[in-house]
Amino acid sequence: MLMAGMRSAFTAGQMGHSVEVFYSTYARWLDGANDDFEMALLERFLATPGSPAGVLKN
Repeated sequence: MLMAGMRSAFTAGQMGHSVEVFYSTYARWLDGANDDFEMALLERFLATPGSPAGVLKN
């Protein structure tokens, strides 16, 4: 699920784990392979007019 880009909090819930247990168990899957994708999501959010970040920038 992580490698497919699903959010870790959702994934943890689907597996019946708390987020803390999820990260301690599955942290090895968070190897940075999706860093470029994650940065693109953040940059798109920050550039979106009307987003909380976009409102703060204006």
